[in-house]
Amino acid sequence: MLGLYVDATSGGMALQIILSGLVGGLVVIKLFWHNLTSAVFFWKRNSPETVSENTPATDSETITS
Repeated sequence: MLGLYVDATSGGMALQIILSGLVGGLVVIKLFWHNLTSAVFFWKRNSPETVSENTPATDSETITS
């Protein structure tokens, strides 16, 4: 046996490194997936349904009572 000793500080730091690596990897995958799908489905970017859903209402479109 090697007899390695891991104190609380080293263990906590190792846990933080592992967790931050996992979260960072998930963010990279999410951004890559978003860029990939927006490049593949480029024709859906300017479709009338998408434009009307994402644009805020103007003063003439708001309902006043």
